[in-house]
Amino acid sequence: MPSVSSLGVGTGIDLSSLLSKLVAAESVPITQLNTRQTSFKNQLSAIGRIQSAVETFASAAEDIATEAGFKGFSATVADEEYASASATGYAAPGSFSLRVEQLAQANKLLSATAPSVSAGTLTLELGNISGGSFVAKSGTSPVTINFTGSTIEELRAAINDADAGISATIINGAGGKQLMLTSDETGVENTIRLTGSGGLVGLTYDPISPSVAFTEKAAAQDAEAYVEGVLVTSSTNTLSEAMTGVTLTLKKAHDPLQPTDATTLNIGNDNAGMIERIQAFVTAWNDLNSLSKELTKYDTTTQSGSVLTGDGTVSTVNNKLREVLFSSPSGISTAYATLADLGISLQSDGSLLLDEDEFSEALAANLSGVSSTVTAFGSAFQTAAEALVDLEGTITIRQASLDTLIDNLEARREELQRRVDAVEARYSKQFTALDKLMSQLQTQSAYLTQQLASLG
Repeated sequence: MPSVSSLGVGTGIDLSSLLSKLVAAESVPITQLNTRQTSFKNQLSAIGRIQSAVETFASAAEDIATEAGFKGFSATVADEEYASASATGYAAPGSFSLRVEQLAQANKLLSATAPSVSAGTLTLELGNISGGSFVAKSGTSPVTINFTGSTIEELRAAINDADAGISATIINGAGGKQLMLTSDETGVENTIRLTGSGGLVGLTYDPISPSVAFTEKAAAQDAEAYVEGVLVTSSTNTLSEAMTGVTLTLKKAHDPLQPTDATTLNIGNDNAGMIERIQAFVTAWNDLNSLSKELTKYDTTTQSGSVLTGDGTVSTVNNKLREVLFSSPSGISTAYATLADLGISLQSDGSLLLDEDEFSEALAANLSGVSSTVTAFGSAFQTAAEALVDLEGTITIRQASLDTLIDNLEARREELQRRVDAVEARYSKQFTALDKLMSQLQTQSAYLTQQLASLG
């Protein structure tokens, strides 16, 4: 088949241009479908932005939906040389004496200088000493190394590769090399026991009756601290829930020669943190409000709308959340029946404004009442927002609808494209035949003209 660009050579007619115009005319419906499909894709993208903003708002609401999430407490230690502290919403304000008795530490063993090392086995165990017996650490089993090397470096590598919860390193002392073993974790249950045989029998070490093979440089021990004279312990230097809602991180032990020395643990209301969480909630609301206005605005001057102008999804989202704002959710305080009573007011543009001074005054006057109202509204807002984006939510349903429209248009576009391609092929074939016929007729006409001329 001649190329499209060669059509018309035989006729003198621009058949190529004619074919392009005919195909363009047939393609008009495809162009229209492409425009509609692009519009739906833009709407789907915009709905996705709304979904993201709603999810962010739901998360901000969740942060204030429970007493533990909203109510904050600050925990400080008077002398942070010894410890630091943090608190959750379940803590109780007050001042408490704190004495750090000892820090948690790992077990450390140092071998004799230049220990004899050759082929043999070495069994590594972790545990603690109880009642004069070695009790294996819960959840662990002895690990036996089948050693075939002959150097302390090879033994160090074999111990580290055994994944027994024990790390080995070599100290290159002036008198020779020494093997240092350290339990990977702190706590009394990480006491090391070694059992050797063959060329490693000399490395046997029992913490109950220590041998000369190793010297204990640091005993495995738990952290210990006294809070108001009550002993609290942990295998690490972080004492989670040392008190309800309070975590202590121990840094240094008090002088054992000064048994009455102690510092003070202070727990108070974290008003700044509560204001910060409320402000995050207000910001999330305002971000959603601003985005909604941006995607639905209509310019009366140009008489043009935005991508979601006229789309009912956005108005449904905003209406559902405003319903909560003007409701009386279960659990609110009679002292603060609305968020406006706490200094959180709705503005004419649909945004929320937090009056920090008014909110702070309410916190100081009635923390319990503020907490009840805030958490009640937080829970209600969280439920409403999550319902909008769940499997049967307004946003999810709209997204599914747009996906279906886009897919249907794509199928229709592909069908029309096949028809256009077929029409183009048919026209091209017909024009090619016409061009060939006209060329033949022109050749015959020229021949006849020549013959007639010769007769004259």
